Amino acid sequence: MTVSSFKLGIGPKTRVIIWACWQLRSCTKVGIVLLAIFIFKNVFLGFMVYVQARFLSKKEAMLSRQLFQSYMDTPYTFHMERNTADLLRNINQGG
Repeated sequence: MTVSSFKLGIGPKTRVIIWACWQLRSCTKVGIVLLAIFIFKNVFLGFMVYVQARFLSKKEAMLSRQLFQSYMDTPYTFHMERNTADLLRNINQGG
């Protein structure tokens, strides 16, 4: 450790960081790259959440339509034996 480093309180870890920034010519470039990666990651994750939610809502709607259609195709005696509220709950909850 040199005398100037000792007086400034710069330790070996700090010197490594300073050296790495000097090699890249600027810490700003590193910051911009990290910020870009962070933004890209969050945009990608937001898009994935949107795609998953859209997929699940379509599947739920399809299942509800199929269940409703199967209820409509059943004989009248089936509906007389069942509670209407239970049938509606099954349709609204997607199965």
